[in-house]
Amino acid sequence: MDIPPQLSARLATAEQSQLVKLLDEVAQFMPGVYQAAVLDHQESRGDDSALFGLRVYKHLRHEAIGVAIADLGIGVVEPNALMSCSSARCTSASTSRPRTLGARRRTRLLPG
Repeated sequence: MDIPPQLSARLATAEQSQLVKLLDEVAQFMPGVYQAAVLDHQESRGDDSALFGLRVYKHLRHEAIGVAIADLGIGVVEPNALMSCSSARCTSASTSRPRTLGARRRTRLLPG
């Protein structure tokens, strides 16, 4: 997968490699996540396009963070909880105490 030149210029070689690895992983599981959302979508129970999009986003994010946490070179930030995580270890910005990252406590990706 190619990284746009504007982004590539801002990343170190190792960061580019990690980003490409993550994007390749996302490209592999994206069709399955989308298909699962299609199969679960039921307008008869009130599902709409916003819920469909949210479902795809949440499930893609969960899968991508799982890939990131399994890789020592990619870090994760939880902005709502002010936590920074890398390789399944988290530090709370408010307490500076290490915490183990739970399976559902995952969010935005940052290069490690």
